[in-house]
Amino acid sequence: MRPNRKDLRRLNSIQSMSENLQSAYHGLTVETQTFLREEFRGETELKLRDFSTNVSEAIEELKKPIKAKKECSE
Repeated sequence: MRPNRKDLRRLNSIQSMSENLQSAYHGLTVETQTFLREEFRGETELKLRDFSTNVSEAIEELKKPIKAKKECSE
């Protein structure tokens, strides 16, 4: 199932916010990053990066021409 093309603009906005979020996270002190890693489930940094990757992949999928996608599935 493909993402909705109408959401491309929103996804681009989310991607930008995600990059800002990652940048802000990297600005935290090592102690705070360690606290987040130890007190909460999973690696916060990895989850932020995975989220950003997922959004980027959705954007790339939406940028592909629809016709080319239909031809590949035949």
